[in-house]
Amino acid sequence: KLFLYGQEANQTTYALCRMNLYIHDMMDYQLAMGDTLLFPKFKESDGLKQFDVVIANPPWNQDGYDENVLKRGDFWRARYRYGFTPKQSADWTWIQHMVASAKDNGKVGIVIDNGCLFRGGKERAIRARALDDDLVECVILLPEKLFYNTGAPGTVMIFNKNKLEERKVLFINASSEYEQHLEVRKLNQLGDKNIEKMASAYNKFKEI
Repeated sequence: KLFLYGQEANQTTYALCRMNLYIHDMMDYQLAMGDTLLFPKFKESDGLKQFDVVIANPPWNQDGYDENVLKRGDFWRARYRYGFTPKQSADWTWIQHMVASAKDNGKVGIVIDNGCLFRGGKERAIRARALDDDLVECVILLPEKLFYNTGAPGTVMIFNKNKLEERKVLFINASSEYEQHLEVRKLNQLGDKNIEKMASAYNKFKEI
């Protein structure tokens, strides 16, 4: 059985999510309104509730979440233990929150701007600590023009708290794995064959 928990700050997105769940006949869900980075709604034993799988496509390069702001929120010591992000991009703030929300054998999948892979400064320090703890399992470079609001290529990052010891970090360059969007001329889309190829590369965990 699938039990789905979700939190959203935007009322329109929240309403669309409820509609989607209803259309797909999913009844075992709990949705909450609020700012996830400051005030997560799902808690247990005076701490953050943890899950088997944590997934999100959060706002890319969201600004306004520097150290001074995040320290006003709940459980900030437990959630942002690798460090605080610069004010202009909360990408690694989202990643840290999601990792903290995963169980000890849990997995995290996030769709994020690929700038979080190579930006320096505070983000570089956080990235290094995540690598030192051997949490990063796979990085998938997506094609450009997949999203309505940006032509930039995104990245799927997979974090695994129960990663096999022999595994390093698998990089999958899927930048050419796309089809022309059927309805929007300026957009690309991932076809079934593209998705299957990426998933197969990850599951086999070796170069192809």
